[in-house]
Amino acid sequence: MKYKKIAGVLVCYNPNIEELKECVLSIIPQIDKLYIVDNTEKQSYLINTGIIQLDSKIELIELKENIGIAAAQNIGIQKAFENNFEAILFLDQDSKPPKNLVVELLNGITQLENEGSKVATIGPMVYNRDSNSEYKSLINKGKDISDFIEKDAIISSGSIILKEVYEDVGRLENELFIDVVDFEWCWRARQKGYKSFISKKVRNGA
Repeated sequence: MKYKKIAGVLVCYNPNIEELKECVLSIIPQIDKLYIVDNTEKQSYLINTGIIQLDSKIELIELKENIGIAAAQNIGIQKAFENNFEAILFLDQDSKPPKNLVVELLNGITQLENEGSKVATIGPMVYNRDSNSEYKSLINKGKDISDFIEKDAIISSGSIILKEVYEDVGRLENELFIDVVDFEWCWRARQKGYKSFISKKVRNGA
């Protein structure tokens, strides 16, 4: 894929600092900017942890209240697009992204688009970082397409959306505090002809 200026949006709430640090250090080399949107009520919770000082690419957005994941993600996304980023990578505070996450997902978008698919979002295979076992859906198993699995919806952790797709589909639903936020957006995208995919080439710990 032609190079995309990409920003990470990581929403956290009372995170385990060591897990968050591990996630940040893994993803920083792969992206151009990382917005950490902190839902923690305690003021300046992350300031003294050393997380923000890890790299100049990191920008902290302190909300000082828990407004939910959708609203927090929308704030990070809007900030990224105001600063001319072309794509968003979503992360959880305990994500364990591999070194090839971003390049494989962007290449996946290119491949799928070349094959005629309108890509809503693409994410990695997700595994339990404690047991190292993959999460497998009992209902929404999806359809195998070469290196990908087409799904009705995917979880946002480790996934990428492009600016033009987000603007076409619309913002995440703020009223959904935490549950089915990512699924609802994928379902809405599907109504506009977009498809959601998982790449078999990359795995993300959660």
